[in-house]
Formats: sequence, C-alpha cells, structure tokens
Amino acid sequence: MREESRVREVLSTMSIPTAGLSGATLLHDDLGIDSAERVELIVGLEKEFGLKFGPEAEGIETFGELCTYLTALSEDVGEGRTNATS
Repeated sequence: MREESRVREVLSTMSIPTAGLSGATLLHDDLGIDSAERVELIVGLEKEFGLKFGPEAEGIETFGELCTYLTALSEDVGEGRTNATS
C-alpha cells in the first residue's frame, strides 16, 4: 500500500519511530502521539497527499485506520467526490 509508506515518511519527519508499525498500532497509546502531534501529523499528511481531512478523521485511532482513511480519501478526490487542497 503506497499510502502506508507515505504515512511512515511523515511520521519519520516528526521523529516518531516507524519500525514495527502494524495496522493495529495505536497512534496515541503505542506511538505516543498527543493532541498537538496529531495536529502536526494531519497537517503533514494533508500536505503530503494534497488532501483535506474531514471531521470524521477525529475517530482514527490506529495506523491501519489512518492508511485506510487516506486511501478512501484519495479515491474520493480521484472521483471528484471531495476537495483536494490547492
């Protein structure tokens, strides 16, 4: 999954270890991402993917959910169902 490697890159730029990540890895509990870092992660991913996260992204808890969300969001943009950032 291409999204997974791009998410890993963004996490790496934030000095968050990416070794051993799995779909079940919890963003807060396992990676220690606090609310400020979560905002930084979202901003970084929006820039990386050229997408705008929606309010439903607040419920994302795991690395796998994040990658699945980005895949769906990318597909929606490709089909013209959501807005990409400019």
